Amino acid sequence: MRCRRRPDDAPRVGRRPARAIDGPAFGVPADIDSALRELDYGRWCGAGLDELPESDLAMWLTEPASAPHGGESVEDLIRRIGTWLAAQDDSYERVGVVTHPAVVRAATVCALDAPASSFRRVDVGPLDVVRLYGGPGRWTLRPNRFARRATR
Repeated sequence: MRCRRRPDDAPRVGRRPARAIDGPAFGVPADIDSALRELDYGRWCGAGLDELPESDLAMWLTEPASAPHGGESVEDLIRRIGTWLAAQDDSYERVGVVTHPAVVRAATVCALDAPASSFRRVDVGPLDVVRLYGGPGRWTLRPNRFARRATR
């Protein structure tokens, strides 16, 4: 689902639509896997945070099974990403994924076998690198060894 863009810089839910990569990316072949799409924010897509019902937003932020926006709950996202991780085979092939922060949070929760309530405690910033290694049922999180340099 694509969100419509607004001209201002106010915080918006799901504000940036994914950009499809066709052909090689980073010098290697690239495929688009819909299982790794952004969380579906339903009716909230493109809305300003100040436009959302406060009680619905509070529920969504504290209850991983809730989806007051009519889209996907955090638990739904974690299940979807867990299914994708489980489908990865035990080969030694490396797979690089460029995706949304929510997807990275969900993959981290799955790898650590953590409860869905820990989803919002995983901090993922722009251009962060999260490394998982192992295989289905035995993922291990490896901290980023390449610290970002502060730019001024």
